[in-house]
Amino acid sequence: MKRLVLVSMVLVGCASAPPSDGCPTSYCNAHGTCREVAQLPQCECQPGYEGPTCAVCQAGTHVVGHDCVADETCDDRCGAHGQCVVADGVAGCLCAVGYDGPTCRACNGGFLATTDDAGTTCGLPERCNAASCVAESTCDDSTGRIACSCSGPLCVQCSATLCGAQGTCSEDRGVVTCTCDTGHQGARCASCVPGYASIDGGVCTPTEQCTASTCSGGGTCSASTGKALCACTSGYSGLFCETCSTGFHRDARGDCAADEVCSPTSCPMTASCDATGGVVSCRCLPGYAGQGCVQCYPGYHRESGACVPDRRCVAGSCGPAVCEDGTGSVVCLGPDAGVGCPAGFSGSFCEVEALGCGAACNTGTCVRVGTGAQCLCTDGRYGPTCLPGPSISSVSPGEVGLRGGTPITLTGTGFVAGSTLTVGGLSATGLSFISATEYRAVVPAATSVGTKTLALRAPNNQVATFSLVVTPATFTFDGGLQRFTVPMGVTQVSVQAWGGGGGAGRGANVRGGAGGFASATVDVDAGEVLLVVVGGGGSSIAGAPLADGGATPACGAGGGLSGLFRPLSDGGVSAVNAVLIAGGGGGGAFFTGDVFGAAGGNGGGAFGGAGVLATGGPLDSQGAAGSPQSGGVGGCVNGLLCGQTGLPLQGGSGGVMSVATPRQGATFGGGGGVGLANGFCSAGGGGGFFGGGGAANGEALGGGGGSGFVAATGVRDEVLQRSATQGVPSVLAMPSSVDPSGYGGRAQVIPASSGGPGLVLIGW
Repeated sequence: MKRLVLVSMVLVGCASAPPSDGCPTSYCNAHGTCREVAQLPQCECQPGYEGPTCAVCQAGTHVVGHDCVADETCDDRCGAHGQCVVADGVAGCLCAVGYDGPTCRACNGGFLATTDDAGTTCGLPERCNAASCVAESTCDDSTGRIACSCSGPLCVQCSATLCGAQGTCSEDRGVVTCTCDTGHQGARCASCVPGYASIDGGVCTPTEQCTASTCSGGGTCSASTGKALCACTSGYSGLFCETCSTGFHRDARGDCAADEVCSPTSCPMTASCDATGGVVSCRCLPGYAGQGCVQCYPGYHRESGACVPDRRCVAGSCGPAVCEDGTGSVVCLGPDAGVGCPAGFSGSFCEVEALGCGAACNTGTCVRVGTGAQCLCTDGRYGPTCLPGPSISSVSPGEVGLRGGTPITLTGTGFVAGSTLTVGGLSATGLSFISATEYRAVVPAATSVGTKTLALRAPNNQVATFSLVVTPATFTFDGGLQRFTVPMGVTQVSVQAWGGGGGAGRGANVRGGAGGFASATVDVDAGEVLLVVVGGGGSSIAGAPLADGGATPACGAGGGLSGLFRPLSDGGVSAVNAVLIAGGGGGGAFFTGDVFGAAGGNGGGAFGGAGVLATGGPLDSQGAAGSPQSGGVGGCVNGLLCGQTGLPLQGGSGGVMSVATPRQGATFGGGGGVGLANGFCSAGGGGGFFGGGGAANGEALGGGGGSGFVAATGVRDEVLQRSATQGVPSVLAMPSSVDPSGYGGRAQVIPASSGGPGLVLIGW
């Protein structure tokens, strides 16, 4: 980022420096102390701040509210099953498949936790099949692990090869069990757990996966050998391309750009050039100020085209003559001017009638200039009546959009007509002087989101500054298609989307699935119209009261998808013209008869999360997750009472039988849940590129989450499946008016509550 820093220097070859006029009021705002150096004001900034008035955050810090705080760094918080990443100065964890929680030490829905000396491992539960146990054996997988009980003469006994080379055989009262080595699973340890592959002579070893953040946006990732390796592009270096090479620096977008160097044309003759950190900046020489250093600093005036220090009258400057210095130069009006003249007259012969200054000069002095009179100002004041310098106390509203055009009102003191206003260095329009305490203007279109400096410059170049936050275009759920028109001059936009969360069941912790997250940098054309879909949160649906007086059951509808589309010829949307989709979460369910329930699958990711299977429920009865190629299959009980299969852009509904409450589907893809008179509850699947399937009727089972999708290309492309406890990832600046805890299923853990709605942010 280029910064303009005002440095005081000793002026060589000029008259003696003027006496101290003091620091201008509020010159260094709340984060600096004003000191007078070489008779010019200079700010000593607090740690973390820099700039002429200490209004800019130093490198290694980021903005929180109106303060600069130190960037966080990665540590070992994510353990063996997560990767620590830092985005916008905030550290977080990206979990491996099957793992969940803020530190990736919990298992995701549908995965089984196994704890040994090495820690907790999350794997898919084992299921009985025809080959699980030998003849005369009975198979049991109720705990998620296959157990064979055998008492006949054909029962298998432990042998050196029974459990293969990667398992240990044990026998207890005729039951043979294989204990698999790390990374292996199955009744005979013949397969690999998720996250492992047989790439080393039959031994299951961990496999690394390439993610959008593996190479830090500065290289290409390859995991063909089972280990993620980065090939850095020019300007980037480090194991994960996380640093800039020698001769490069981080620019305002965070990219590695070639260092700049000073040249004879980098700065005007009235400034010196500085290329510290690889970024060229121009520092005005003493006495010069303003853009291009073409104006004179307060306390200086022009003589022969140069800015020289003002001269002031002192005792003895003109002997018995009258001395005046209203133009910055000392002028003597005759050897005996005004001596003995009547009041109101002056001159060697009392021939000149005095002209009063009219309005009061406040702290200034009224002096004659030629045949007229004016106020001679001191202490950094200015104007015809020596007013104090301008100061801004508030700006309303404090947040504006990237598109510009928002009217704002500045409130403060010392405002004068003829001032100029910039926001982030860009000129505002519609500037209107209302009074000495109020200015109005219209903000220009910004080039990026974040905190911008608003600068009001008086005609004498005194400047008052304030912070204004520029936020991305924000789209919230309204039940229909919304339009976004690409501003002129924009060729790329950054998009982030959160899908709607599934509704929760009535029981504690019977949550709906969290909505997924997707982001991308999209190539666009100026004036192009894009269609935005924001998914609603899945509702919680109550069934009829039970005959035995038990609590009314409740099941959740699936959350809707959120996404960005290019319109079809008829103005509609389909999976064909999708640019980006964040899948919706599946609904949760609760059955009061046996007091158990199941959570909905989380949405998002290339594959959404499957609905959770309740204890004792049939294997195929929960809703399956949506995939990149097809919708999740609806669950069934013994081939009957099936839930609906997920479709493109639409989640499957729960099974139907003895319906006490009609199905309710969230707009844009969430499937409806079903409450039943017999106390059972069937949850709906979430919407997505392909929606998740609904759960079967007759079992308290979760609906599947919808899949995510990104068709665009860009350095930040990602499709993530989030859990209900994870924070909200953000590349763009989240508007302060938006509470991230209410979006994408963060509120659906409350029993019988609706899922959080979706959200879409577009910045450029």
